[in-house]
Amino acid sequence: IDLALEPRAHRVPRTRCSFFRGYSSPTMKRKRSVEPSTVERPRTSSTAERHVVQYFRRFRQANDQNSTNGLGGGKQTVPDCQIMTDLLDSVSAAIPTAKMREAEIRQACVALRTFIVAYGVPRTFPGLSAETVLRLAPVASHLRSRQGSVGSGYFDAADEVEALAAACKAAGFTYARSFASKAWCMLGVAVPIYSSEGVAYLKHAGHSLGAHSSYSDYLGAWQAEYHKERPAYMRAAEVHLSATDPLERRCTAEWFAMRGFDVKLMAVGGPMR
Repeated sequence: IDLALEPRAHRVPRTRCSFFRGYSSPTMKRKRSVEPSTVERPRTSSTAERHVVQYFRRFRQANDQNSTNGLGGGKQTVPDCQIMTDLLDSVSAAIPTAKMREAEIRQACVALRTFIVAYGVPRTFPGLSAETVLRLAPVASHLRSRQGSVGSGYFDAADEVEALAAACKAAGFTYARSFASKAWCMLGVAVPIYSSEGVAYLKHAGHSLGAHSSYSDYLGAWQAEYHKERPAYMRAAEVHLSATDPLERRCTAEWFAMRGFDVKLMAVGGPMR
């Protein structure tokens, strides 16, 4: 079975998606291939492979010598695989409706702050420090409460990203749309990362986006551009995906292909801002 992306205009209101199920956007339709079995798989372009390998390095090894993160800013001292594991443990362990104990709250807040620093979004959380980490408790509670939307198999990326951004605002921070997309992504949900670099790249590609465009508009533009290059990014992800690492296998090749495309938008879109 092949997965094929289509323009967001054809999306239905909600989509079936879950942790580690790969890209299951509303714009995705499953269809059987009608190509002959002798047709070769798409070649991996050197550019797509470079971007995918760059993200795999971050996922497995973090940054060289704890340098500034070239994939979105921030200081990253642990690899994304560890950040993902810690986030999943802290916001996914308990029953969503269960009252979080103080130790659990602190664990979730610490994991969130580690992620925030690594992904270069602390500016959207003014006043946050190791000493004030419990200010993130409402955000952690929101993530835990939204487990049902993912666990049930239905996840609307646009709605959930905006809802998490609003939860940040309600907790006394900024309306953190970029953080929200990155947080869902690092929880294993295959969603595009919202960034100023991405907005610049997509605007240059002809899409009508602004600094405060909704995630829904960004998602549609991102999907349209990813669709053009998806075969090369998928092939690269399939080639480099570990055959034995359980976390990588659960994330799926599609998730890594999307992260590779996000790397491209960061690298190419940065100078366009």
